[in-house]
Amino acid sequence: MKRSPARSKTLAASALAAALALCAPAQAINLAPNGKGEVLIFPYYTVRNGFDTLVSLTNTSDRTVLANLRVREAKNARSVREFHLALSPRDVWTGAVTTDGADGALIRTFDRSCIVPALGAGPNGSSQIALTTANYSGSLDDQGGSGPDRLREGFIEVIEMAISTVPESAIPAAGASIETSAQHVDGTPRSCGTVQDIFLNAGNFDLAGGGGARLAGTPFASFEAPKNVLFGSATLINIGSGQAYDATPTAIQNFQDTVPIIFMPDQSKPTLAHGSSAVTAQQFDGDGRLISTPNIASSVDAVSVLLMARLLNNEFASGSTATSSARTDWVVTFPTKHFYTDPMEINSNTALPPFREAFIGGRSCDVWGVSFSGREEQFDSLVEIPENPLGPCYSTNVVFFRGGATQASLFGSAAIFGVGVPTTSVGSAGWAQLSLHSGSLHGFSGLPAIGFAAIERNNSAEAGNNRNYGSGRPHVVEVLAP
Repeated sequence: MKRSPARSKTLAASALAAALALCAPAQAINLAPNGKGEVLIFPYYTVRNGFDTLVSLTNTSDRTVLANLRVREAKNARSVREFHLALSPRDVWTGAVTTDGADGALIRTFDRSCIVPALGAGPNGSSQIALTTANYSGSLDDQGGSGPDRLREGFIEVIEMAISTVPESAIPAAGASIETSAQHVDGTPRSCGTVQDIFLNAGNFDLAGGGGARLAGTPFASFEAPKNVLFGSATLINIGSGQAYDATPTAIQNFQDTVPIIFMPDQSKPTLAHGSSAVTAQQFDGDGRLISTPNIASSVDAVSVLLMARLLNNEFASGSTATSSARTDWVVTFPTKHFYTDPMEINSNTALPPFREAFIGGRSCDVWGVSFSGREEQFDSLVEIPENPLGPCYSTNVVFFRGGATQASLFGSAAIFGVGVPTTSVGSAGWAQLSLHSGSLHGFSGLPAIGFAAIERNNSAEAGNNRNYGSGRPHVVEVLAP
C-alpha cells in the first residue's frame, strides 16, 4: 500500500476528502487532505551550515485561535522552547529559528501577534527568545549531551488548543476579552498585555486537575474544542549559498474534538498525548481503499498509526559533474518516538513498541535498510543498517547519501548517518528506498515517520558564477496495514 507524504497532492487524498465529508464517524482522526488541521508537525529545523529556518502559521477561520508552538531538539525530542499564540481571525504568525551568534539558537520574530510568555527585545524592532538546554541538562540529563549544540536542529510541533465561538463580526471593539485584545487594529493587536494577564492568572486554571483552563466564569468560557483551521509552512534557507528547501508540515485533523486543551504557558502542555481517546484512525492506501483502526485508547498511538511507514521512497543525486556535484540529505523524523523510548516519558528503561530501544547512553537505535535504483533500471541489493552508534538513532535523523569520501553533508547535521552511494552499480543519481524494520503498532509494521529529501546542485565553477540551486520533496510512504 502506498501513501504520498505530501498527502494533499494525491488521488488518495481526494478520495479522503470526499469520503470523510460523507461518512466519517465521530472521533475519527486523519491526515489532512487539504493541508489544514488541528496539529502541524514540521519535520525539521536547523541553524547549522549557514541555514536558518523560517516558519509561518495561518489561522484560516473568522474566529480567534489559541495554539501552542513547541520546538523539540533532534536527539531525544526534549522540548527546548514553547509558547502560546493567540491568532486573531485570519491572522498569520511568522518567525525564524536562527543562530544566537554562539553555539546555540533562538527564535526571532517581527510579527505582532500575541505570544505568551512575551518574548524579549531583539534587534531592529524584533522580539526573540533563546532556546534552552534546561530539559536535557542538570537533573534532567539524558546522556545525549548537555550543551547548546543540541539546540541547533530538531523539529517543531504546533497544537491548536481551542477556537473561539465568537465570529470576527461580533468581536467587541472594547473590553478585556481575549478576542478583543488579540484583534489587530492597524496591524497591531489591541492589548497583548491583557492576553498575557489572562494566561498568567492561576485562577483561570484548574491547577489541581492538571493545569487545564477553567471555562465557566473565566475569559476562556467563549472557547470550544479545536477545529481544522490551521496550516503552515517552513523553509530552510541559506542566504550565503542562495538555497532554500521547503520542510512542509504534516497536518492532522480531528485530533481533539471534545474539549479545549488550554494550559498555562511553560507547562509542557498540551502534547500529542492530549488528543481525544478511544478514537478511530482513518487513512487511505494508494488504491484509495479506506483503512480504519478503531478504538485506539491513546492519542499518541492514534497519531503514530497515521504516520506508520514501512518504506520511505525518494530521489537522490550525489557526486559527479554529471549531476552538478550534487549532494543529498534525507530528513527522517519520528515525531512520537520519545513517547515510546524516553525513560522520562515511559518510566522505564525498556522501549515500548513499535520502537526497540530506549534512549540510553545518548541514543535509541532501530533496524533500518536501504536499497538503490539508478535512473536506467540499475539496482543494488538491500544493505542492512543495524544499530550503529553513528547511525539513525534519534528522533530526527539526517541520512547523507555520500558520493565520495570527501563529500560533506548538505545540512551538516549532528544527527547524521552517512550512506555510501554504490555509484559503480547504480550510477550517481536515481531513487532509494529506506526500510524501517523495528516493530509494529495496532497491526501496522514499521515506524511512525515523516520527512523529505533535499538535493543541492552546485555549478559555481562555471564562468565563476554562483549557480547553486536545490530542490526538496517529501518522502513517498508505503504502509503495511492489518
